Amino acid sequence: MRKIAVMSDVHGNVGALKSVIKDAKDLGCSSYWLLGDLFLPGSGTEELLTILDELPIESYVCGNWETHLLRGIDTPIDAKNPIQVYHAILADYFWRGLTNESLNYIRELPMKQSKYVDGINYQLTHNQPKITMVMRWHQPRVRQPLNWPTMMQILWWHTHQQLLRQSSQGKLILNPGTIGMPAPQWENFSSDLRAQYAVISIDKIGTIPNIEFRWVVYDIENELALAKQKELPYLELYAEQLNTGVAHTRDVERHSTINNQPRYRELLQVVLNRINKYDEQRWYDIAYKKWRFTQ
Repeated sequence: MRKIAVMSDVHGNVGALKSVIKDAKDLGCSSYWLLGDLFLPGSGTEELLTILDELPIESYVCGNWETHLLRGIDTPIDAKNPIQVYHAILADYFWRGLTNESLNYIRELPMKQSKYVDGINYQLTHNQPKITMVMRWHQPRVRQPLNWPTMMQILWWHTHQQLLRQSSQGKLILNPGTIGMPAPQWENFSSDLRAQYAVISIDKIGTIPNIEFRWVVYDIENELALAKQKELPYLELYAEQLNTGVAHTRDVERHSTINNQPRYRELLQVVLNRINKYDEQRWYDIAYKKWRFTQ
């Protein structure tokens, strides 16, 4: 029987990813599919890719946080927008911890991938096939991306909620949950903030694979100690996320307060200086090419 570990939304949580991989290996998983959001707001950068390099990763699709970090690295920001400042400072932290080769690898990630395993087609995507940035994929809209007539199973993620359901078209829809960024929507569930993933077991007889949701314990204090050691920006928000499940990624008031602290004003200036230099270099490259072709 073949077992596939379906993982997503690591969000820079090194300890949670290591614990999930150990659990998957103990279960005998021979393949790994990653559905995006490997990075941020946790401290993991290059070491996350090193961990994945040791696995038989068959798929890795782009998530909204990969999009966030690339925008934060490449594009100008509104310094008066607290959320843009938050993403830009985290993206700058990430950029400094990554090699150029790895950054180029992330730039080339596909929005969706298809896998064919033992007669079954799987569609892998982080959110919708052409969109990563939508904050929530609400139930009334869930039919929109299901118009894939050749796909029997659809794997998507992004909402951080484990889910298995059947569509009106007879397709199984799987959301494996979140490895590194717990976000329970109901208070009664907030006491269980373990890392989540799913295992697909496929045999040669059945046409429907067996799906098992997994919850894995990891050491949150060690994870936060690592983040502190690496001087992760917005550490207090990351600690609150891991300990309570409360996310502040869109909390304008909270970000405004933090961004006004001296450390974050300095970090913002570093980001703005880098972006200005990048824009100057880009202008120079364009001007040089234009001059060269007119000679």
